[in-house]
Amino acid sequence: MTAATPDTAGPDTAGPDTAGPDTAGPDTAGIVRRVVVDELRANQVTASAPLDQVTDDLVLGSGGLGISSLLLLHIFVKLEASLGFTFEDAAVAGARFATVGDLVRFVTSAAPAPRRAGET
Repeated sequence: MTAATPDTAGPDTAGPDTAGPDTAGPDTAGIVRRVVVDELRANQVTASAPLDQVTDDLVLGSGGLGISSLLLLHIFVKLEASLGFTFEDAAVAGARFATVGDLVRFVTSAAPAPRRAGET
């Protein structure tokens, strides 16, 4: 996966607010927020917002959570492990992540569609 940089522009991806291993489901946003907070704490990043109040409008980079491009890469690795799928490098490299909501929308739109009974 290619590292992406938190950006100050608005979102350029959208998708359902949905997650679970190998499929999108209702708690994807919660998983994304949990991984962001866990990585901030693990890397001892001092955010300008309380970590227990991570909302979609919080800025990922400077002036917000203070997430660097390297930390964003770590977050994507953790999300891949948590959700059970791999993000396409080109999609990540071409996306802009200004806010937590941008990241949530990107992850939910990148998640594989749920499988129907009988599909393999």
